[in-house]
Amino acid sequence: MRHRLGVRVRVADRDPYTGAADLCAELRRHGTMTLCRDEPHPLLGERFDELRVVHDVFGHAALGLGFDLQSEFATWLKCRALFSPAARPAAFSEPAELFQ
Repeated sequence: MRHRLGVRVRVADRDPYTGAADLCAELRRHGTMTLCRDEPHPLLGERFDELRVVHDVFGHAALGLGFDLQSEFATWLKCRALFSPAARPAAFSEPAELFQ
């Protein structure tokens, strides 16, 4: 799928990135990124993928931040103005197992 950001998005069964640097490199070189296939978000459904793309491009890639808890929070702070009030909590939610 191609989003309005001009980023081509692929969906895979597992996360292809070892870290944020890999995501940033793919975006810079190819204008593409890969989302790991997850269960649909309970409130946003498939629209959550669009939110993830914005979060990753304007947050992680633009700021050059990783995927640890502090980086996720900084990314959310940067991107929260881009999301509707209903989407902001979803943008801030990540599976707990990522931070263990």
